Amino acid sequence: MTPYAVDAYSDLPTIGALVTIRPGTDAGAVVAELDRRYPYGISDESRAHAPGPVRNLEQITRLPLALALFFALLGAAAFAQLIFVLATERRRDIAVLRVVGYTRAQTRGVLRSAAVSVAVVGLAVGIPLGILAGRFGWHVVADGLAVSRSAAVPVTAIAAAALVVVGFAIAIAAAPAHLALRRTPGGALRAE
Repeated sequence: MTPYAVDAYSDLPTIGALVTIRPGTDAGAVVAELDRRYPYGISDESRAHAPGPVRNLEQITRLPLALALFFALLGAAAFAQLIFVLATERRRDIAVLRVVGYTRAQTRGVLRSAAVSVAVVGLAVGIPLGILAGRFGWHVVADGLAVSRSAAVPVTAIAAAALVVVGFAIAIAAAPAHLALRRTPGGALRAE
């Protein structure tokens, strides 16, 4: 409308404008310039916001990380306990292997192999189930929010986590191996 038309047809004119900001442009600077040119013309409601449920979801973005860290610590403790129990229960078998000629390095290798085997089986089961559970969970949340159901699978992060788990298995096997090697084979067999 022209200024004449606004004056002619309205006592209290309200003029609205839709502004599209080019990609790569500083949106804050554009809003500041519009606010400078048109005082009190720009308000918080002027800018587009995500719907309320989406903003609520953004407020809990740290929760998945906190849960992942909690379950990682819980899993690490359970894994360490499993390796210690395995070494304790197989103390006689390890002693027999040492009697027939296993070196200290080979004995460590046996416990490392057992730890890595458990880790690899856990990863082989856990990764696909985790991806399926994550996709299912996101589909439920996305349907409730009426947003896109597409979900990215962070392959690099999963591969890095798998390497960390295998490295942890190798590292944690060192303590039970050290304990198994502290005892002489004869002492371990005599105790049984």
